[in-house]
Amino acid sequence: MPSNPVTLQVQKGAGAFWCFSNASYLQRVTLEISASNENPYVFEGSGEGQLMTCDRSGGPTLPFTEPADFTVTATFEYSETVDPPQFKMAHILKEPVVDRTTSRYIAQVESEDSTDEDDNDSWLQVVSWARGASAGHAG
Repeated sequence: MPSNPVTLQVQKGAGAFWCFSNASYLQRVTLEISASNENPYVFEGSGEGQLMTCDRSGGPTLPFTEPADFTVTATFEYSETVDPPQFKMAHILKEPVVDRTTSRYIAQVESEDSTDEDDNDSWLQVVSWARGASAGHAG
């Protein structure tokens, strides 16, 4: 079983992080980014199929532009209570899915907060395109 926190090696370029909640419990994903002096970045949210909110951007995405590859450490937590939240470490039951080419990088990590093992209580997604690469599809 993969560990929590999860470490990703993100490809340089322009891109974004975002997180989804698929759970009634409050979900939190904390990102520590090696290329940033403003750590950590925290996404929180709850509900089925809901985008989580990033504390720094105030919205559902955290955009970035990086001239070199960088490391992200993501910690996945959940709280069964809201007021006040008491966060516990979530489980990472599947290896991160990473799709990397010379021009793009896509990664997804999913967490589990209880015993139903649906592996989707919170999702972190990262997308990065190398400068000058197209984000669209030819065809």
